[in-house]
Amino acid sequence: MPSRRSLIAALAALPVAHPGLARGDTAPLRIVFPFAAGGAADAVARLLAERLATTLGRPAIVENRTGAGGRIGAQAVRAAAPDGATLLLAAAAQMVLQPHTDPAIGYDPVADFRPVAQLMRFGQVVAIGPDNPARDVAGLLAWYRDNPARRSFGSPGIGTGAHFAGLEIGRLGGVPLEHVAYRGTPAAIPDLQSGRLAMFVASVAEFRDHAAAGRVRLIASTEAARSAATRDIPTLREQGIDVVAPGWFALYAPAGTPDAVVARLAAAVAEAIGPGGLGARIAAMGFEPSGAGPDTVAAAQREDSARWAAMVRASGFRPA
Repeated sequence: MPSRRSLIAALAALPVAHPGLARGDTAPLRIVFPFAAGGAADAVARLLAERLATTLGRPAIVENRTGAGGRIGAQAVRAAAPDGATLLLAAAAQMVLQPHTDPAIGYDPVADFRPVAQLMRFGQVVAIGPDNPARDVAGLLAWYRDNPARRSFGSPGIGTGAHFAGLEIGRLGGVPLEHVAYRGTPAAIPDLQSGRLAMFVASVAEFRDHAAAGRVRLIASTEAARSAATRDIPTLREQGIDVVAPGWFALYAPAGTPDAVVARLAAAVAEAIGPGGLGARIAAMGFEPSGAGPDTVAAAQREDSARWAAMVRASGFRPA
């Protein structure tokens, strides 16, 4: 019978698996979505979880950790074990805009996370009421000049991408605009319809049904180039206003997650969104499906962070 000392020596000689790989391959996958349930992005998260559960052979759930504009959820994932079992489904604003508007954000988008995969991209659009005489951005700016007492626009909230995109449109168009924050896009539709509000900026997905019903008209997008969701909407750049304000959703893992774990998760997402996957359903919601891997996410994060930093500086925004 082997001695205790020989058993200890034999165990010590065995190869030790990386703890992250061991747990990350078997534990339930938790996708933290830092916003409320019920929206289009939340629906995509749940569809993705179903696909990943099958592909990875492990349970996958979506956990809504809401609060502070997404900060609560991001901070929770930052503090999670770097084993691939906990991921953050982040909106672009959390990673490229909020760091420039909130010095106390509570996380570093670069140092605290590893990009895994981009799920989808989307554009913001400029919406006006059905009775506004403008047919393009130039016409809307002319209308503002003729109606100086009504130089306001709306967005879904202070400090959002739509907020800064609207301010930049006014600044570059030579018509300073006053921002009005609404509690979401639906709350603004009656004001757009009645003419009490001239312009509202939000994601194209939020306007699809309203535009189809004639309640609003979409005269510009903030994308660098037209996408499938905005093929009939000219970009601001096409209309002489150099504003690009793209949006996207991407999965992130905590910093320190092993390369092999990130690569496996990225491949699973690409498979889930690729041919025969969720792409068509994502497109039907008004988003552009992606599935791009870590390098693409990191590049978009760098470029968009620089773009938003310039817009925030130009706006003179100061956190409350």
